[in-house]
Amino acid sequence: AINDSTGEEGIAPRYDSVEFLNAGFWKVLRDGKWFILNSATHKETALEDVGRGYDRFYKVSEFFAARKNGQWGVISNNPQDAERVIIPFQYDHLEIVSTFAIVRRGTKYGVIALSGGDKGKELVPLEYEILGGFDEGNRTFVGFKNGVEELI
Repeated sequence: AINDSTGEEGIAPRYDSVEFLNAGFWKVLRDGKWFILNSATHKETALEDVGRGYDRFYKVSEFFAARKNGQWGVISNNPQDAERVIIPFQYDHLEIVSTFAIVRRGTKYGVIALSGGDKGKELVPLEYEILGGFDEGNRTFVGFKNGVEELI
């Protein structure tokens, strides 16, 4: 069983394997199928199509950033999404910021949309040495390319 912060049983012992992911989320194996379990709601999200072989997960809003074979990608937590993998597992680093993912391959950074009509599309090409400083109000990033700061 997984106990809550008071020591009370929070999740009944019905899983074959349980692995901690992060703050309230667990990767669980039941009847040969993998799920992400929300320990607060006890809701399971089936990961049969994407759940095996991941060595790291973290959840941000309705997304899971996951690492498989050393490469990062993003999986939707919405079971209604026809395509659960939003960003393929091909990045050395990934950080979710609002509804975007800042990604890095090698030494170059870019931005990929996580929702809306551009979901899964590269919005900022992988050509920046540094990228960050997201401004939610203006929906802009600050990037450095060839030593020059740009507002993107």
